[in-house]
Amino acid sequence: MGAVVALRESGDGYIAAARGRRRRFARRIGDGAAVFAAAPEKEKSRGVFYPYRFDGYLYYLSAFAEPESALVLVAEKGKLRREILFCRGRDASREQWDGERFGPLRARREFGIREAEEISELPKAIKQIAREHKTVWHIPRGGESAAEKQLHSTMAQRSARGGGYAIAELRDASAVLDEMRAVKDKSEIFRMREAARLTCAGHLAAMRARPMTREWHIEAELIAEFKRGGGDCAFLPIVAAGENACTLHYAENNSPVRRGQLVVIDAGCEWRGYAADVSRTFPVSGVFSPAQRAVYEVVLAAQKRAIAAIKPGARMSAMENAALRALCEGLRKLGLCSGTVADIIARKSYRCFYPHRAGHFLGLDVHDVGAEKLPGENKARRLRAGMVVTAEPGLYIPGDSDIPKELRRIGIRIEDDVLVTARGREVLTDAAPKSAAAVEKWMRG
Repeated sequence: MGAVVALRESGDGYIAAARGRRRRFARRIGDGAAVFAAAPEKEKSRGVFYPYRFDGYLYYLSAFAEPESALVLVAEKGKLRREILFCRGRDASREQWDGERFGPLRARREFGIREAEEISELPKAIKQIAREHKTVWHIPRGGESAAEKQLHSTMAQRSARGGGYAIAELRDASAVLDEMRAVKDKSEIFRMREAARLTCAGHLAAMRARPMTREWHIEAELIAEFKRGGGDCAFLPIVAAGENACTLHYAENNSPVRRGQLVVIDAGCEWRGYAADVSRTFPVSGVFSPAQRAVYEVVLAAQKRAIAAIKPGARMSAMENAALRALCEGLRKLGLCSGTVADIIARKSYRCFYPHRAGHFLGLDVHDVGAEKLPGENKARRLRAGMVVTAEPGLYIPGDSDIPKELRRIGIRIEDDVLVTARGREVLTDAAPKSAAAVEKWMRG
């Protein structure tokens, strides 16, 4: 049985939750139809394809992860009147090469969707939708799916010829679904906890990698832990030794690792479709130098303040502002920025040391959906119980001649995944050591 099929085998109620999401989506759109198409398979080189990754919206609504699939929903007065899953038919010759397929009959039974048909029937279904519904919802993908191309073609025909089609408007379903996805249900949190657990296991193993002479030695230990738990990389891991850590999205992971250097790992496991995203920084020798420890404590203090600001009702900007003030206080104490904290923030003189934000939403995507500002609001959105965000301040000190020698080329990032709860917060990734003393203790074995 293939990996795509195995995505649903977690016993966490995800399929039942997907059924409820379809009903909620219908309530929100009121009247109309919706077409959600699978992500295409992507070729890496001639005849070789990247591992398939499903479309998040389709998976969220169906729990179905096979390529060449689609979901059609029809709503009337806020009620879900029809739901049809389109998927590949059974084909013994193709399954011998590519693995088992569900096929419509089994897919309908196992995923709790009322109707299922072969994907070849989708064009006929879209024509029927175009004749019967004025509004059709979809996820714009730049025309990369056949379903999207057909919807646009139908709209063009209607504009040119008029009669024959009821469809008058294509609407972006992400406007509705992004807000639904921003708040995780129990089945999603179950999966995110496991992704977080495996991510922490990977970081713990990486800190004790032997040998630790190249960045890829560390990366190998990390990925092995993800795989042992039935997961995979949510994104290309960053394993950056020494000054490589000052490149935020460094991903070559092939440089030598030397005593006296720090290593930054930014990596996350994806488990059953849901991602974790964690950063840790540790000394190759097992002991921070005084300068390294001084910078590390600044970043750690900033992260603690950011996490403390995460709670229901708080705005996302509260986390950002808490982290920024702490980092600017630290930059001032380190002698890297002058003036008051307010001056440093106003002049943005911190930007050369801290060029990114303090966090983002997390879920089916590493940088998950969820608007930073809600429509009609000028302020950052308020957090709600069930949201999951990262808290990831960092400092990246260049090797410029006007910077104290002992601080040059130090890069540090500390990142955790935080679930907003009804009473506050829960750090999902606390199992990976974070204080300087705890990091040194773990590395001593």
